[in-house]
Amino acid sequence: ATFKLYEGLGIRLRELHHCYRDGNYVIVPAEFSKSRRDRMIPIPESLISDFELASKNPFNPDSITHAFRRYANKAQIAPEKTLHSMRHTYALRKLIETNNIVFVKELLGHRDIETTMVYTKFPTEYLMKVLADSSPVVGVDPNTGGHA
Repeated sequence: ATFKLYEGLGIRLRELHHCYRDGNYVIVPAEFSKSRRDRMIPIPESLISDFELASKNPFNPDSITHAFRRYANKAQIAPEKTLHSMRHTYALRKLIETNNIVFVKELLGHRDIETTMVYTKFPTEYLMKVLADSSPVVGVDPNTGGHA
């Protein structure tokens, strides 16, 4: 449940201990937010029971970090991927879903869009797959972008 929340809400490691649910939103109070302002994150219906379970008695941040690494090793996930990487995954998914980087910036609680841009960098493998899967637009010269 805890891992699902980190991936599904994009919260920071220590925010789970201080956030609360208000209807269909998780609220990270300003005093516990890195940006020092309240943050409201929509919570999917599918995560509400996980939130209730994980927030009743949250894991110690060090324990959950070590557990993530243990499971990541078993799953042969690259060593440089950490629990914080789930926040990057959340950011990229929200960018694809909304096509609005300013919205993603607000969800993550960033002050500067430049920080959000770091979080929403597409992996090279993904870009190569998208480009390989895309077919050229009929009637457009792929070299110039103009009409053929």
